[in-house]
Amino acid sequence: MEYTNFDVTADWAPSFAMNDRLHFFKYMSAATAKIVLNAGTLRWSRSVMLNDPFDMQFDLPLHPDRVAIKEEATKACWEQFANGVIPPTSPLLDAFKLTRQLPTRLQETRFKETLSTAIDAWIDRMGATLPQMHLDAKPFVSDFKILSLTVRPDIPTMWSHYADSYRGVVLRFRSADSNSPFFMAKPVNYVDELPDLYSTQELIDHITAVKPMTSRMVVDKIIYTKSMHWSYEQEWRISLGSGREKHAQYEDQYFGLEELDGVIFGLGTSEADRAVITMLAGKHPQIKFMQLTRRADGFGLTIDVIKCARGTHGKRVRWARSND
Repeated sequence: MEYTNFDVTADWAPSFAMNDRLHFFKYMSAATAKIVLNAGTLRWSRSVMLNDPFDMQFDLPLHPDRVAIKEEATKACWEQFANGVIPPTSPLLDAFKLTRQLPTRLQETRFKETLSTAIDAWIDRMGATLPQMHLDAKPFVSDFKILSLTVRPDIPTMWSHYADSYRGVVLRFRSADSNSPFFMAKPVNYVDELPDLYSTQELIDHITAVKPMTSRMVVDKIIYTKSMHWSYEQEWRISLGSGREKHAQYEDQYFGLEELDGVIFGLGTSEADRAVITMLAGKHPQIKFMQLTRRADGFGLTIDVIKCARGTHGKRVRWARSND
């Protein structure tokens, strides 16, 4: 039976989940797979351990569209004032209070003039403090550890780069229950140019109290942004923060027996590696074994579910395609 549906959803995803995917995949060499399966852990790494020299190590620019910000924010904020519906989190509470003290005929003109000047001053201050913000953020972000996953197990370049030129395997992990950390995975945003520290819309949303700016928004842009050159990976990430050991380069975290439910063997996985990996993965109750194959009608790859007839010690492990 060919395995094709990589995007099955889990109906037990909690309301705070970042995704509702059932499965994520991890490419690795056979040697690494043996370590992972034997220890029952996955490695969460700091940026210095990653293979992209720019990964989580860049400064975000700031190119706000002042005209758009003034136009949208002034219109929305004046409507708030005129309708008397002023969000309690608005950064303009003092301005609203002062405007109320003016004669009615002067309120709108004076409010819009004041807000335009204030927006210019606010953007200028952010620009002036940007270099120091980058310096302050670097050590904070560098301590963050991430787990890298992907949503497709049939990417040729991934098999070549991360699975020992097709001699390795792909492990399939699942969100086994509503507490699964895999529900916190978010997709990487692949871009040609660096995103702004805060986009024009984010600045508008802050002024109008739709969504205040936070440092976490900046951190997420750094963690989940990569160059378009890496888009073939279709990477998703889970951020651990700084973890239990803040300054450690990596941490190996346990995954549950129910959270590993598939092993996909590469085109060139050796019989010896198959046997050991099969034995180590056998402790996972829902495990399925699959085989990567070349597509007969093109350059693509297919994945077949296979049955494993496990022998006793010293006997060869036999494999057959499954029709189940």
